[in-house]
Amino acid sequence: MTIIFVCTGNTCRSPMAEAIAKYIYKDKINVLSRGIYADNISPINEKSNIILNKNNIDFNNHISKTLTVDDLKNADLILTMEKQHKNLINDVNIDENISDKVFTIYEYVSNVDKDILDPYGFDISVYESCFSELYNLISKINFNILEENI
Repeated sequence: MTIIFVCTGNTCRSPMAEAIAKYIYKDKINVLSRGIYADNISPINEKSNIILNKNNIDFNNHISKTLTVDDLKNADLILTMEKQHKNLINDVNIDENISDKVFTIYEYVSNVDKDILDPYGFDISVYESCFSELYNLISKINFNILEENI
C-alpha cells in the first residue's frame, strides 16, 4: 500500500506528515510526500526538521519532490493538506478513479472541512502546532481497514 501526503512545496507539512506516518506505522505501509509546486532540490524546512528531531523523529535526508502523474496512478491513497491541493489534483483529470482516492487529511480522518495551514515563514510555535495537528490526525488512520478496501 502506498500513501502520499501532498502540500505546496514539499518542505514543511507533507514531509512532516511522511515522517510522522513512518514513525508511527514503521514498515506497515509505503509512505511518500510530494508537493504541487516542489522544486526537487530543497531539503526539509529547518523549523520542520527541528520539530521532528525534538520529537525523536529523524528525517534529515528529505529532498522536495513534485507530485507526478505516475505518483497519482500508483498511490492507493493521496492525502492533501488543503482543499486547494485536492482540487488541483482532481483538475488534472487523468483518470476518473484518481478522485476516488484523493482527500484532504481532515476529510479522510474525521470528515471535517478544514485545512492544515502552511507554517512557512512563521515562528517555530506554528510549526509545533502543525506537527501536533498532523500527529493527531495520522495516528487515527486505520491502515488495516484501508488495506482491506484496496
